[in-house]
Amino acid sequence: MEPDFTRTTLFRLLEECLQDEHRLDRRLCPICFLAVPNLLKGDAPDIPELKTQYHDLWDACMRNLTVPRTESDTRQLHDGLRRNIDGCSLGGPAVHYALLSEWGMVHLNDPIELFEVLLCLCLCNCLYGVDSSSRQTRTVIDRARTPRKHFASKKGSWPIRIDQLFPYGPDRTVKALATISYWLPDDSPLRILNAVLHLARPRIWCHLLEPGNILALSYALVSMTLYGTRWGIVAIQTLSQGALRERERPPIRQAAWLGNGQGLFAATEFLQTVTTGPHAHPDDVLQFMAPHMALFRRVYRVALQQAYTSEESWRPMVILLSAASDECARAREIVSEERMRRYVADAPRSWAVTGTVRHALHALAMRCAGPGCARTTLDTDGTAPGLSACAKCRVVRYCSKGCQRADWRNSHKRMCPIFSTMQAVADVHVPLQEYTQRIRESCVPDDYLVVAGNWALSCGEFFTDFIRCIIAVRNRERYPFSLFC
Repeated sequence: MEPDFTRTTLFRLLEECLQDEHRLDRRLCPICFLAVPNLLKGDAPDIPELKTQYHDLWDACMRNLTVPRTESDTRQLHDGLRRNIDGCSLGGPAVHYALLSEWGMVHLNDPIELFEVLLCLCLCNCLYGVDSSSRQTRTVIDRARTPRKHFASKKGSWPIRIDQLFPYGPDRTVKALATISYWLPDDSPLRILNAVLHLARPRIWCHLLEPGNILALSYALVSMTLYGTRWGIVAIQTLSQGALRERERPPIRQAAWLGNGQGLFAATEFLQTVTTGPHAHPDDVLQFMAPHMALFRRVYRVALQQAYTSEESWRPMVILLSAASDECARAREIVSEERMRRYVADAPRSWAVTGTVRHALHALAMRCAGPGCARTTLDTDGTAPGLSACAKCRVVRYCSKGCQRADWRNSHKRMCPIFSTMQAVADVHVPLQEYTQRIRESCVPDDYLVVAGNWALSCGEFFTDFIRCIIAVRNRERYPFSLFC
């Protein structure tokens, strides 16, 4: 890129080139414009200002990334991008190769892949980066506890409206990001989907669970996780055999970034969001893994083996995939429901029971507790009332008086004094270890903890699996990891 291009000029030029997602601008060279995301993730003093002024850049990138294209449209885009690269006035083949080498993109040679990388990196670096005013990394994930407040931000942080995430609807957005994660040898599509899942999970979760999307994401997660291990090729090929696509199956990824731990980190971050992110239901991770449970069980074995070799970076993956472990499968067969209840009654202050209760309570914080109600804090805006917390326990929330009355008759009449007592000791939003320590050392009656533990077990299969595993493998050194550590 020529040196007289200022940051502002470069941003505006890319924005102009992306204005019409149905027609390719002849000035758009995806290799030269890779300088834009590189600038976005920098820590120069003007980065926060750029992030508040260029909302249209986010819109343009998301539109171009998710626009529905026919086979003819894709062929025209491919030919147009190749023409732009070959005829680029800013750099020839030698300059382009130098730029791709500098940014670690030499493994990309398809013009559409280069274009998608450009869009994904721009979107990704709008959400993740260093805020030079505080010298700290600030991401959309940091502010995801209150998405509604984030979207209403007066500071203008990207994105400022939730509909900016879905220019062609949630279904098209999820499908596009999942498919690109499958084909593209880069982690940026998965990181964008991770951010969108944090911000708008109730809008996209049903689309993410569609068979084609789960297959694409499973392939991406497995290839990112297992690259570089001697078990990886077999597991990836096993999954690839079921991948039906219009194009050939992609080769096993060979990009250098997968071998340095970046792929493992991206996959771990995404699975963490699936398991415990905002608006997560306890059984969401089981739903996600169920279609390919055998494969995730194999990945768990590899991760456990890697963790035993003192590779600490694998430990979070072991924890997240515990539900797919062999121990969990066996525990379902040998531990009865009666035995689980007895364990809760015998050890109500154990970290296992108190941790399970905390996770179950945390899942209530962003949705209406009314029986059958699907409203969440994401559905509250200036035109609709927010979710009101129970005046006594301050934990359970409702969207209407009708939902509150129905839940009171259903279970809250019995649980409210228990939740209130526990909330007075430890807020459900404090870190897990701090919460469990406070509850265990408090004077909350054991009877209350037993009732809360049994209530948590009724909230989802994920919790019952966890307690079954604790019972089945208690005092066994070969199973040192837990679901909630």
